[in-house]
Amino acid sequence: MMDLYFRFFSVSRMSSARTDLTMEQVAAQAQVVDDARLVALARRARLQATRLATFEEKHRNQTAARADGEATAADKRMDVSIGGLFDGMVDEIAYLRSVNDPAADTLQRIIDVHFAGQVSTITRAPFEDELQRVERLHAELTGPAEQAVRAAGLWRWVVRIGENLGPYRAALSARDRVTRGDLDTARRTMHVATCAVIGHICAQYIDAPEQGERLLAAVVDQQDRIAAIMRARRQGVATGSLDDDLIEGDGGRFEAEAQAGAEAEAGAEAEAGAEAEAGAEAPQVAPPADAEADPPVLRPLPPGDG
Repeated sequence: MMDLYFRFFSVSRMSSARTDLTMEQVAAQAQVVDDARLVALARRARLQATRLATFEEKHRNQTAARADGEATAADKRMDVSIGGLFDGMVDEIAYLRSVNDPAADTLQRIIDVHFAGQVSTITRAPFEDELQRVERLHAELTGPAEQAVRAAGLWRWVVRIGENLGPYRAALSARDRVTRGDLDTARRTMHVATCAVIGHICAQYIDAPEQGERLLAAVVDQQDRIAAIMRARRQGVATGSLDDDLIEGDGGRFEAEAQAGAEAEAGAEAEAGAEAEAGAEAPQVAPPADAEADPPVLRPLPPGDG
């Protein structure tokens, strides 16, 4: 068993499904050697794996609801109203400038402050950000800028925006939210519980190596499976295994989900999601040892609030 003490157990790469199965096997072996403490630790790890799996399912359903449900429908209705108002203000500003009407400055300030010069500042923002920005815009349109907007013949768009605000907020508030933080916390808790199982075995069976190896066999098996898949990924080899989608901790799967969700809310999920997916699946070729590092790619910052 001594070689196991020099082994690195990367339990952070074990998914909830892998952890549940592995801890079930450990608990069964613990019952054989009559180790009640280990049985309890393994069952606790299984409970944390089940809890994480429940959160993951809710998060997947939540993401689908955002993509296909009432939130997206409300967002589309709001975008139509915001787009109509923006285009109307642009056209009216051009006319007012041509006749030297100072009212053009009022409308231009609204575009500069609330839209940062472009309609996508609002319409391409994530749902919650868009709602907040539209509420601030609506407060000004129905307050200090009301007279200018009415004079420009744009009041009907303001009315539509106001009618959409309530349903939009209700659609975003109707779901039981599971955040990325909830997922990360549940995942860490599961991994800590798994580490407690491994630590107990290594400490309690140092003088009984054969029993220790039997108790750790299921964990070692999963570690070997994951290591093989990760080696294949680095070499650009397609394993054809469904296990590829069950590995956590390497950043690929969950970063892709977060990116896809953000793009869906921004209204750009079709093209950007396909590009991200294609990039994630592309073979990774190691550069020559003497190759210079690629310069960092600077990505544009998301539009702010003005």
